[in-house]
Amino acid sequence: MQDLENDAVRVQLGAEVIAAMDAWGTSRDEQRELLGLSRDEWTRVQKQAPLPLQFEVLERVGHLLALAERYPEDWFRRPVHGKTPVQRMLREGLPAMAALGAEAPDRRENET
Repeated sequence: MQDLENDAVRVQLGAEVIAAMDAWGTSRDEQRELLGLSRDEWTRVQKQAPLPLQFEVLERVGHLLALAERYPEDWFRRPVHGKTPVQRMLREGLPAMAALGAEAPDRRENET
């Protein structure tokens, strides 16, 4: 388990989640919104400051990184019932992140 009170750990997590969201093709504004950060917080994180030590932000990061490990990059832009997972997460926030993680089996297992 990582020590989330450690600034270096939160800097690393920020870099990892931004890299994952970059791979999904999300814009910087979408990334900020997915993380639940204010514009000032987002500006600092982009400059490699630690993610804020806030439960909701760290919970979002955990869900986003788990989804990134679970699904191929193009899955995040594939429409399902008229919305992509990214659109759903932007609209519904943290509940959608948790639900998406629980909804389907690991699709990476099906890649060939």
